[in-house]
Amino acid sequence: MSPAAKIAVLVLMLTLLLCAIVYFARNQIHTFATILAHHRAARKEASTTEAASNETTV
Repeated sequence: MSPAAKIAVLVLMLTLLLCAIVYFARNQIHTFATILAHHRAARKEASTTEAASNETTV
């Protein structure tokens, strides 16, 4: 195999590796953002419920 062919294969493999990393990172970021949004919504609901219950007891 010529040196140019070896470099071409190396570039191709690095490109595929980079694409795989980006794909999995995007999936992880999406999952994290979804979990964070649910957590924030639950905390907001809990604080709103707590504030409402405090108003009724006062």
